[in-house]
Amino acid sequence: MKNKVMKIAVGAIVVVGLLFGGAAIGDADNVLRWGKESEVTSIHSTIEALDSKLGAKVTEINTLKAAASTSKAELDKATAELNKVQNSVTELNNQISQLKADIASKQVEITQKDATIKQKESEIQQKIDEGNAKVAVKQAEVDAKQVIIGNKQKEIDNAKAALDTAKEQINTLNQTIAQLNQDKINLQAQLTASQTENDDTKLKLKKAQDEVQSLKDYAAQVESKYAN
Repeated sequence: MKNKVMKIAVGAIVVVGLLFGGAAIGDADNVLRWGKESEVTSIHSTIEALDSKLGAKVTEINTLKAAASTSKAELDKATAELNKVQNSVTELNNQISQLKADIASKQVEITQKDATIKQKESEIQQKIDEGNAKVAVKQAEVDAKQVIIGNKQKEIDNAKAALDTAKEQINTLNQTIAQLNQDKINLQAQLTASQTENDDTKLKLKKAQDEVQSLKDYAAQVESKYAN
């Protein structure tokens, strides 16, 4: 194929030389025909075909560049969404840590309240053991202590209710975290797909650019070889 193109190019140069030579010697209508006019036409057809192919490659490159730009935008969007989800997970983890600290604090408070109740019960029992003579007086003390115990028990019940509520909140947050982790996995899969598509687009673009450069180099070689 290259030999044929070279022969055609040589023929074209000879024709051009004859045309210019004929114009210098006499009238252009008197130029001798040398039997290679069809090859000149073939040269023009080949040049037009190369121009058409080059234009197609340029169009393909522009299309690939647009696709690469779109893939980059999708990749940036997926990355931003992933960062947003990660920030939400971090915030939820902080909330869980705070709730755990609150639960621990409540547990300490419950333990202290239990110790106080036990101490009061011991005191009450000690007073009862001091004798029936002091029962009437001590009964008032017992009633007072029972009121204290009741109040303390209410505090314990309230603390337990708060603990149950906190546990429910933790369960809800754990479910939310599980959903967010699934969303994160989905976004990471989408990000991987976008990166793969972007890499494939870059490879196609590189291949097209290499083909265009090869055509340019070949055209430059032919032009340089037969320029004189």
